[in-house]
Amino acid sequence: MQFKPHGDIKIRWMDNCCLITPSGPINEEGAIVFNQKVELEVCNKKLESWYRIECLCAEGTLGTPGVYELLADSLKWSLDNGCKLTILVKSSVLNQEKFKQASEKVSMPFYHFSNLEQALEFCKAQS
Repeated sequence: MQFKPHGDIKIRWMDNCCLITPSGPINEEGAIVFNQKVELEVCNKKLESWYRIECLCAEGTLGTPGVYELLADSLKWSLDNGCKLTILVKSSVLNQEKFKQASEKVSMPFYHFSNLEQALEFCKAQS
């Protein structure tokens, strides 16, 4: 059964850091839309290497179980397209664990920071 996509996503760039901010309850259809938007943004940017920063700052940002499988697919696509690592900013313990598992599944280096400034400084130090 096909459902209407749920959730929202904002994407912006700070130098070679792709800042992805999902919000709301997210279903699989919403995650598919998110992944397509991320891929389009990355392809349009045409960077050889970049960093993926997911900001889960909004309360209630949580995905259905299938969303985390799609997250692993998106991380794999990112890795195959120049992403050097993924960072999760300010998230619940559950989301942090799910991101860590998805990252490990595709061998994507994963980090967690409590605020965006720390994440950006970390990325800057990697360049």
